[in-house]
Amino acid sequence: MTLSLGVSSNLRQQQLGFCANIRDPENVPVPGGLELRRVRIYQELVFNNIESLLASTLPVTVSILSDDQWLGLVREFVKEHSAQTPYFSQLTTEFLQYLSEITLPPEYPGFLLELIHYEQMELEIFMRDSDDGAKFSAPAGKVTAGALGSFTLELSSRVQLLAYAYPVHQISPAYIPNEVPEQPTCLLVFQDSEGDVRFLDMQPLGYQLVEFLQKKPGSSANEFFGQFSIEDTQQSFLLMQCEPLLRELTQLRLLTAI
Repeated sequence: MTLSLGVSSNLRQQQLGFCANIRDPENVPVPGGLELRRVRIYQELVFNNIESLLASTLPVTVSILSDDQWLGLVREFVKEHSAQTPYFSQLTTEFLQYLSEITLPPEYPGFLLELIHYEQMELEIFMRDSDDGAKFSAPAGKVTAGALGSFTLELSSRVQLLAYAYPVHQISPAYIPNEVPEQPTCLLVFQDSEGDVRFLDMQPLGYQLVEFLQKKPGSSANEFFGQFSIEDTQQSFLLMQCEPLLRELTQLRLLTAI
């Protein structure tokens, strides 16, 4: 029994040492008894797989960083972060969590976390299952001008509201914002009827209206505007400002009017 426990303990220590070396090969030595050539194969395999998975989810992020910047982030992530999920599809969420817990060097752009979050949400929405069924199978044809505010409205589960300080949906190697814009970026990201992920760039008022409808399914636009101490003429004017958005959402089969 003593011999068995000793062997088990030694094996456990070797496994822990092997894993530590895989995560941080530059600073953790290869455990004794393991061939360096074989260990290096595992080092490259683990790192390259993780880097490849992250890069496939974050193509814009990879494109606006130098190779040293990108690979440095992935290397530190592999070395320092203890993931809480075994699912590869959630790896980007773990990566974002790690980056949000550290202080990025000043050479990294200030919008980096927002950009990664936006790209991660695109994947999440793409993989999201919708049980809307026939409810949103066709545009709502009975919504007429002037009467839209009184209809009970319900949003599809394929809709996701996102708000950022930076215009993350426009960032590319050709457009790198250096300062925070005066106006926030309000987006409605959704999965269309073909399964593709698309977005609508929204004004703050429209964003607040859709947010209200998400929080209170079965409400109307008039109920939203009724929260404010404004005259009927002002409420009608604001409804007119939001009517094109609501009409577009019905045409996209993301909103149903009852």
